Amino acid sequence: MRPAQRHIFLPLLALTACLAPQLGRAEDAAQGARQFEQSCAMCHSLLPGKTKFGPPLNAMIGRPAGSSPGYSYSDALRSSGLTWTPDKLGAFLEDPRKLVPGTRMSFGGISDVEQRANLIAFLSQQH
Repeated sequence: MRPAQRHIFLPLLALTACLAPQLGRAEDAAQGARQFEQSCAMCHSLLPGKTKFGPPLNAMIGRPAGSSPGYSYSDALRSSGLTWTPDKLGAFLEDPRKLVPGTRMSFGGISDVEQRANLIAFLSQQH
């Protein structure tokens, strides 16, 4: 390899090495649907206005936390000031009580990053 080629090749190799772990982690909404059924469906509906133990989870992304009509949220969640972005939802799903101390959500969280990403991909499709 000539020096000029090395000048271009080595930075590209380094960039590829940094991105490689991310390339295999595309969100999978179908896996997220299964995760929803296993972890969420007992307490949450995807139908607008249909509450169970928890509020409906349709149209979450972009919605202020604690704002779904017809559900009595904890003061902690209502006054959290959060808007559900994929990042905030990910932090909540990882450890609800850490992100919102005083939440009534009794779910312990999802520690696996890929499972959370898949679930968020699925919930992002629910309107």
